[in-house]
Amino acid sequence: MGKRVLADKKIKLTILTTKPANEAAPTVAELNAGIEACKKVLSDGFRFSPTASGTASAKALCGSNEEAFTDSNAELAFTLWRYYLEAGGIDPADDELFEAVMERGTTLWAYMRKTDKPATDAWVAAEEIRIGARFTVDYLRDPSAEAYISYEVPTAVEDFWTFRAVAAGA
Repeated sequence: MGKRVLADKKIKLTILTTKPANEAAPTVAELNAGIEACKKVLSDGFRFSPTASGTASAKALCGSNEEAFTDSNAELAFTLWRYYLEAGGIDPADDELFEAVMERGTTLWAYMRKTDKPATDAWVAAEEIRIGARFTVDYLRDPSAEAYISYEVPTAVEDFWTFRAVAAGA
């Protein structure tokens, strides 16, 4: 019999600044070259999931009301921390996620793994991508309450894919 696994520290989030050759099935090399965001994104308020699909309803004169799914929808919402050097100023090594999302209208790709593996483990071929998406960022917002310096990242998901496998290859 299998075991249940707590999701704590199991959610890997990778942001790509370059379009993968196949958006629905990026390669191991493409994913591992991306921005590892799991230590830069707050868990509070993080949402990366399909949402309710659009629907259309119709009823024949002598029939029952029929409803069908139309548009698929997803959301990606997160708040990121900024990192600073001990001597002062931005830490360029840890500021890559902020740099990627700071300009309104930037198109990026996000991929999330939610399995029994630790979030910081590298991607491997054939493992499951819970959700992947192409998205555009809006202006960064200051959170309503903050402890560490952080920014809310509003996004518009343009297209998404669920439960896909990581492709082998470079």
